[in-house]
Amino acid sequence: MTEAVVAQPNVLTTPIEHSTPEWSASSDATNFPQQGPGWLALPDKLVELPGWLQAPFCRFLRLKQRNWPAKTVQRATRQLFNRLFRMMDFFIQQYAWQSWDQLSLCWLEDYIDARLRQGLAPPTINWDLINFRVLCRFLLDEGYDVPPAILRLKLLDTPRRLPRPLSNEQIGRVEQCIQAAIKEAKSDYRRQLALRDLACFYLLWHCGLRISEACSLLVSEVDLEGRKLFIRNSKERKDRVVYVSDTAIKVLSQYLAIRHHSEVPFIFTSQRGALTPNGLQIRLKHYGQRCGVPVTAQRLRHTFGRPFGRLVNAS
Repeated sequence: MTEAVVAQPNVLTTPIEHSTPEWSASSDATNFPQQGPGWLALPDKLVELPGWLQAPFCRFLRLKQRNWPAKTVQRATRQLFNRLFRMMDFFIQQYAWQSWDQLSLCWLEDYIDARLRQGLAPPTINWDLINFRVLCRFLLDEGYDVPPAILRLKLLDTPRRLPRPLSNEQIGRVEQCIQAAIKEAKSDYRRQLALRDLACFYLLWHCGLRISEACSLLVSEVDLEGRKLFIRNSKERKDRVVYVSDTAIKVLSQYLAIRHHSEVPFIFTSQRGALTPNGLQIRLKHYGQRCGVPVTAQRLRHTFGRPFGRLVNAS
């Protein structure tokens, strides 16, 4: 049975599983096509935490949701929750954590060591630490007894790598590999997947889209006749217009003509609904393994930054 939530300063005391947000969604949320009762729902695993953790954690997530674009709020909530839940669960399992004032830098150092032993890269661990530090700063502002020393935790050193664009020869191999998958498709569904992947490939390479921008692109944000995309609420919540090459427009048109899940507002779909960034990365890795090219969405974006990429976008 879940512990009763203990009242704390400035904390939501409504039971988590029945709580509803008490704030107004951002302006872009009002036109989002998939709002519903569970639109801002928090992950079910929240109830696995002790009651004294649940209430401030819930409030922290609700306040963060205010600043996220409507079309990415569910994914952003899930990602932030998973990172912080993993750390909290580690402290509970290892140290029988029972109050905020127990937190120690030694606990965080042990968490870092455990994650490194699991083979995680320093940048991945740093994101866990950054988010936990933001949570602790929020708790201090709310009046909780979090040791201030937690905020002084230093991140792991990470190499400052230069962008690694793909060569023209590598780009050509990946392109031919996806085109071959379209020709060799043994069913309409497989052909649709390969066409979707080729369209994503061109948007990342020809247009320099971030993987999150490609996956969150709505059908209403694509202007095929004007050869442009409307990227809304991207990094730092900025909007911009991106012009699309003739090649990308042609493939996008072919994909939209056979696209399933017409009820889904996102242009790129999968069996479960909208295509996720992780799902697209897996598809790119699949093609990269087939043609022997270490392709990622980030490397395609870096390739767009080269003069060759800019010439393609201008064509």
